[in-house]
Amino acid sequence: MQFKLSNEVKTGMILFAGIFILVWGINYVKGKDFFSYDTKVFVVYPRVDGLISSNPAILNGLKIGTVRSLKIIPDNTGRILVTLNINNDISIPKRSMAQIYSADLLGAKSIRIILSNNTENISNGDTLNADIQQSLGEGINQQVAPIKEK
Repeated sequence: MQFKLSNEVKTGMILFAGIFILVWGINYVKGKDFFSYDTKVFVVYPRVDGLISSNPAILNGLKIGTVRSLKIIPDNTGRILVTLNINNDISIPKRSMAQIYSADLLGAKSIRIILSNNTENISNGDTLNADIQQSLGEGINQQVAPIKEK
């Protein structure tokens, strides 16, 4: 006896597979991968200067993770909690710094991980120290300020 699938069942299976591939593809483009387990790390910044979800986290020029989310901390200080997903195969010492910097001349932001000399590594849920690199405009204003005062 041979088992036959009706056209409706075949159509349903194709539709289900298509929806699954669509959802996975959209999340993959956003930088989220269902099949990898990353270390979740937090950083608290006073401002983020254009940082958005899925921006890269860089260590010595190599992408080691992504910005997962940005949320305002509800304590009326205006600070922003940034969640990073870091690859599990990367060891980052505790007390390392996560610095927001301009990745290009157009102002796209990334996070640079600056390693500390600590021997103990971070684990899932730890918090890194925060820093924000001075922007090009701020640097120019700082150098031109003495000239303006004359």
